Amino acid sequence: MSLTKASYSMITGAPINVLDYGAVGDGTTDCTTAFQSAISYCTTNNRELYVPSGTYKITDTLTKAGSFVGVNIRGEGAGNSILEFSSITTPNKSCLVLIGGSGSVPNNVIEKLSFIGNQNLRAIEIQGLGGQRIRDCKFYNFLVGGLYNNSTAGSFTEFGVYENCTFSECFYAIEYQRNLGDDSFHGSGLLNCVVDAYLNAVARVLINTGCKPYNAPMTAQFFVTGSIPIIKHVATSGAATFYGTITLESSGVGVVPTLADGYDVGLIGGVSWIGNTPLWGTLVVSRYESIDIGGVLQSLDTMYVGPAAAINTSTFTNFYIPTGMRGARVVYVYLSGTNVEVSYMTLSLVSPFSLFPAPTLVASSIADNAGQSSTNAIFALNSVTGEFQIKQGAGPATNVTARIVAYNLGIGAASTL
Repeated sequence: MSLTKASYSMITGAPINVLDYGAVGDGTTDCTTAFQSAISYCTTNNRELYVPSGTYKITDTLTKAGSFVGVNIRGEGAGNSILEFSSITTPNKSCLVLIGGSGSVPNNVIEKLSFIGNQNLRAIEIQGLGGQRIRDCKFYNFLVGGLYNNSTAGSFTEFGVYENCTFSECFYAIEYQRNLGDDSFHGSGLLNCVVDAYLNAVARVLINTGCKPYNAPMTAQFFVTGSIPIIKHVATSGAATFYGTITLESSGVGVVPTLADGYDVGLIGGVSWIGNTPLWGTLVVSRYESIDIGGVLQSLDTMYVGPAAAINTSTFTNFYIPTGMRGARVVYVYLSGTNVEVSYMTLSLVSPFSLFPAPTLVASSIADNAGQSSTNAIFALNSVTGEFQIKQGAGPATNVTARIVAYNLGIGAASTL
């Protein structure tokens, strides 16, 4: 006996199959209307949308209308169920827009799909929708893979996570943007993702002015072939905080990525790399962090590693330390050059969590490698606000570079240190 199949959705309550709405996964048929109708039905009726294997051509933005529910869309694997948006030419347009009702966390999933675009487009835009996970997906050839956008008055986008996703040939993997909405992007970030190398990328994570991602995951492997920031924080005030592990692999002569550029970015976790040692920039890595009411990063048990800079005997070289590290308990100055290979001086600042008062020398020592001399080396310190200033002494050491490594040690409130 054989079964006659009148519909791909054969069982009551089963996922809605996009083929039932007229979609054809041949790579040439325009499936925009079919997908939009299916998404609208699934959102209204709290159903799941199923996308079988195939390549589906889509020529305009797909939208999940604003509501306190998300949407579930599942494919058959990122290599099998492919949404092709590359024919959309409008600059900065988003391909799939998910509009929420801020304040609810419905915990919906979009998974096992590939998104193919062009470098004018943003793949998925999450607008004020809480708890929407994008999982096991691949994003190829986009301006932005995932956009978090607080676009309307009162909106905030929280706990939206890209999990186990791959971003390939995207200028930015994810971007935070705000127009009329709140500054909060609580819990929205990357979890166990891979960001492939792309030579033309500007940065890999972009935080625009007025955006505050905090308590957000940032665990991702970044491949880099150019000296670009991993996180670019455009704001001039208001820190961002993430938790997780950033791993890097850089390739190419002179490729030295910067972990964070712009205003302070806190990371509760760690950094691991192979290849050239990255510059910390404005990244502050620690075990305990918070953002105070003024948006300033406060941290404990913290390490900050500054870039190496050449110093000389005639002028002071300034070493900027991010605001989140001003008030560090201990600062090491590592030195290298002719006649001095490894040296350090230990400093303590006058008062933790202040606006970086004059450093007070409490102990110093010099360590030599390979029998090299450090006699009459290396530096003087100047009392400054906001920066260290170092210049070389009159010793035999030449071609000296210095690197600042700062620690904010302790557990508990700042007042107890």
